[in-house]
Order: sequence, then structure tokens, then C-alpha cells
Amino acid sequence: MSDLSDAFISKLPQKRRSAVHTAYAKAPDYIVAAINQHSDQLNYVRDTKYEQDQFGHFILNEYGMRMKEPCHYSPDKKYIAMHDEMTDAEYADVIQHELGHFIDDVLGRPSTEAAFTQAFANAASRYNANTLEGRRLLNDMLDDAFSTGAAFDRNVTDIISALTLNNPIVVNKFDDENVAYYRHRDAYWNRRNADGTNAGMREKDSFANVFAIETGNYLISTNFVERWFPELSIALRQSVEGA
Repeated sequence: MSDLSDAFISKLPQKRRSAVHTAYAKAPDYIVAAINQHSDQLNYVRDTKYEQDQFGHFILNEYGMRMKEPCHYSPDKKYIAMHDEMTDAEYADVIQHELGHFIDDVLGRPSTEAAFTQAFANAASRYNANTLEGRRLLNDMLDDAFSTGAAFDRNVTDIISALTLNNPIVVNKFDDENVAYYRHRDAYWNRRNADGTNAGMREKDSFANVFAIETGNYLISTNFVERWFPELSIALRQSVEGA
């Protein structure tokens, strides 16, 4: 059992409560404290449903299959949507990320404030493939990801995706290793607000990814982050601890 509060656990579907308790059993105290403190601002966590149009007809994709709402946190309606067909292990992995988005939102978006954005910019510049040193570090980081197994953590690979904007060196490495590359597409990373300003998707998702990695407390992933982009963990902890 974890130290997650009954108030938070009650927001989850009944069948997932035990799995979430287990997933948070080794989570750092500051992560659990932040979730418990702000759980009253989360309306609920619900299973996704097949999407329907205004007439109640199922919306089909290009292959004629019904589509489900993607897993996400809604900052407007303050809920988390999760796919009901996921295994408990998959569910735990994804909800840790979505709760990162929730905490980022209720704390006033520290992911877009100076401390985290500067940390992100510093890490991204270190792996600038347009420089000889940047390419060397990027290749060293990727070699380490595959040799340690960190490349199989979706939160780790999504941070790499955000930092490098899916640089061909990264994409080709995953192809060569025949490993699935979890990432967001460039159009998502480059999303703009209605007024034309940068929406900060790279920083927002990296915040949620680091939050999930810290939550899981899986040494392969946490140690990888500490080796290759430690400033992101430091900035996240400073944003969340005591907030």
C-alpha cells in the first residue's frame, strides 16, 4: 500500500485502486504529498469511451474502426481519462505521467516558468547535433540508454524526443536497434497558442515525464536522468516540494 490519501484513491475506478496503490508504494514523499494536497482539485479519473458525434454515432478512423478518447489530463475540466483496456502495469505507468500534468497545472504551470524552461534549454543545448560535441554527447547518451535498458522507458524516450526534436540520429538509432521509439511528433512539440506564441509542449511533457520517472523510482530510469539531464529533476523537485 502507498500513502496516497483515501480522498485521492476514491477518484479512481474501483478496479484500478489496488494497482495504483502498488505503483506508488515506493514513490518519493514529495510526490505523494503533492498529490494528496491537491487531490481536491481533481474531479475524477475515468475510463475512456468510444467517441461519438452529436447524433450519437460512433466516430470511425481511416480504417473504419471506432476511436477512443486518448489518455490525457484535461486542465479545463480537471479530470484524467485512461484507456480501460490497459493492463494494470500500463495503467500505472500512464497515470503517473498524467498526474504530472495535473500537478503542473494546479501549481500554476512551473513547467513554463524560468527555472524549468532554463533547465530544459540547458539540457537541449548540450545535445545540439549541429556541433561536434553535441553529436558526441547525443550518441553517448543513446548508447547508454540502450546498454542500460532506459530506452524501453516511454518517459525517458519522450524526454529525448522533446530535447532533440526527433533528430534523425535518435530516430535512426531506435530503428537500428529495432526498438519502439515512444515520442511525440514534431507538430505537437511545435504547437502554438491562439496568439501565436509557443505553447511550451516540450517543457510541459518533459515535466510530466520527469514527474513519472521520479514517481516510479525505477533505478535504471532515475539514474539515467541523473546522468544525462539532472537539471530537469532538480528543477522539478524545486517546483513541487513544499508547493
